[in-house]
Amino acid sequence: MGIAIRQQQGFSLIEAMIVIAVASVLMVMAIPMYRTTMDRSNADGAAQLIAQELSLARALAVSTHANILVQFASNSVVVAPGTGSIRGPFPLPGKTQFLALNPMSDTPDNLGSTVLGSGGNTQITFLDNGAAATDDTGATLCSGTVFIQNADGDPATTRAVTLLGGTGRVRIWRYDPNSISWK
Repeated sequence: MGIAIRQQQGFSLIEAMIVIAVASVLMVMAIPMYRTTMDRSNADGAAQLIAQELSLARALAVSTHANILVQFASNSVVVAPGTGSIRGPFPLPGKTQFLALNPMSDTPDNLGSTVLGSGGNTQITFLDNGAAATDDTGATLCSGTVFIQNADGDPATTRAVTLLGGTGRVRIWRYDPNSISWK
């Protein structure tokens, strides 16, 4: 009885090179999509961070019956209770940055004429009744919008966090360049 010996066959060099070429093309196509996804995710994270810190400052002001200061500086957010202790700074994720001007049409809250987080509006004080003001006296309520965007200016990374001064209500908006609207 003879034993049949099977010869092992592998991939030829050409087959291996074709597989490597296809994998390379797929990677080259996936990298920009990954970057876009990460930039949008960072913008969402920055908007959530700002909204979270504003809401926390409001809650602290109401619960402690003390004025709580929120500062926007160097693309970061700091919550500074009146006791002098500081929460933060919390940097905005990725290449996300504050914008000095409303970059698009206004959000449905229509508070974009006052841009918070830049220029002369880098501090907000939450009063013990939950209202947001420009100073400790509460003489001027502070309603406005914090606009953020990726440093490369991609409109799909534009986010807005609106603050209604009288109530301290905070809301996050995401700009959709396809429908040219805020959602």
